[in-house]
This record gives sequence, structure tokens and C-alpha cells, in this order.
Amino acid sequence: MNAVKAYLQVANITGLDVQDFTSRLNASNAPVAGLSVSGGGTLSGLGGLGIWQAFDARYPSAIAAGTGGLTQILSYITGLSGGGAVTVSAM
Repeated sequence: MNAVKAYLQVANITGLDVQDFTSRLNASNAPVAGLSVSGGGTLSGLGGLGIWQAFDARYPSAIAAGTGGLTQILSYITGLSGGGAVTVSAM
């Protein structure tokens, strides 16, 4: 739940009380997020890697854009062909 709280603080959603929202989360109602990276060879793999980086809290530009932290809350990730290279390297 800490990753969800960290992401919501970065996202800075108007009117959302992050502390109140996250205090109500538990194993049965926590958000589930997934990422699928399409196939198509090297280009799709690079595109998927760009998306991964844009969502990663370890990348300062992602934090500045308000998207950093989505990678950290993913429950599922899948990829096909070139996109599979990203998903395998993410493990």
C-alpha cells in the first residue's frame, strides 16, 4: 500500500485526500494495475521501455510529470515479441 500512497502523492489529484484514501485500503480493495507492452520487434520494445521509464518513480522526469510511481504499483505485466524483452528485463 505504500507504493499506492507514494504514487498518489506524486500524482497530486485535486480534491483527493491521499491519507484518508490509503488508510481505507486493504488486501481485498486495493487497486490492481497492469501493463501490457505490444509486440512488433525492437521498436515496440523501445516504446515499451519508454513507457516503463515514464512511469518509474526512480526516474526524476517521471516524478516531475506526475506519472512516476505507476511502475511500482503494477500487479501484472505482460509483453509479446519485442515488448516481451521489456517485461523480462523488468523482473
